[in-house]
Amino acid sequence: MSSVSNKSWIMALVGIGAFIGAAVIYHIYSSRDEAATNDSTDDCIKEIDALGSPVKGPNGLLEFGYYKNVFSIIAKYAKKKYGEDKKKSLKLRREHYKN
Repeated sequence: MSSVSNKSWIMALVGIGAFIGAAVIYHIYSSRDEAATNDSTDDCIKEIDALGSPVKGPNGLLEFGYYKNVFSIIAKYAKKKYGEDKKKSLKLRREHYKN
């Protein structure tokens, strides 16, 4: 009975170690592009701030015109980031096909 208990503990520790290892690898990988993402995010926020203070209607929601402007700015930067990510993925995939 004690060997089953020890085996369970060992498997639990291995699982925890794998989870922590995956989290560390994800953090390292995602922090590589963090500087470029922050620049893009800062530009997006500056452009939204240039619109002025939020315009709200009598019901407390954003006015449609203001919402549309904010949404179009966010969409522009999202499309730009998606396009850059897509180009990187395509380049990487082509390199793998060559090899």
